[in-house]
Amino acid sequence: MPEEHPDLEAVGGAMREEWRADQEAATRDAAEDFHHRRTLHDAFTEHMHRGDRLAVTVAGYRVAGIPEEVGPDLLALRTLFGRIDIQLSPVVPLWYDVFERAVEGGSRGVDVAGGSFVRALQLHEQYDDATMGTVFDPDGFDGKLRVGADFVTVIARAGAETTVPLAFVSWVSKRRD
Repeated sequence: MPEEHPDLEAVGGAMREEWRADQEAATRDAAEDFHHRRTLHDAFTEHMHRGDRLAVTVAGYRVAGIPEEVGPDLLALRTLFGRIDIQLSPVVPLWYDVFERAVEGGSRGVDVAGGSFVRALQLHEQYDDATMGTVFDPDGFDGKLRVGADFVTVIARAGAETTVPLAFVSWVSKRRD
């Protein structure tokens, strides 16, 4: 067995240590970069995949549920009273808490509205009664929805019509009782 040179052994150990330090630094940088590039859409998608229960406050209206569908401008929550579709928009004030972290379950989500808030509104046109919240009235308006290109009209049972620009619609669901 050839005798090892003591200087080469030390040099090799130092090189391996330097390589490990470089790899750890690159991993930390990549993790930080990943964190800084995440979007709200990414966060909601992760919560959906895990099955976390969220408490979302949108334009002053608070609702708890499990994310069911996430799109570029849509967060759909499955709540105790059914599905609620929330508009994700810089104009609509929103914040959320992780109410309960799931230890199992989660889903890949459903594709009811194709990830589009406008499509979710259009799907609610089929119901005689829906509830639509706005940034002006977080509790919402009840009635039949008519969705235009850039506005939504709610026709109440008594016939009154309320029209709101689409940008200020915060959420929609089947009529709450």
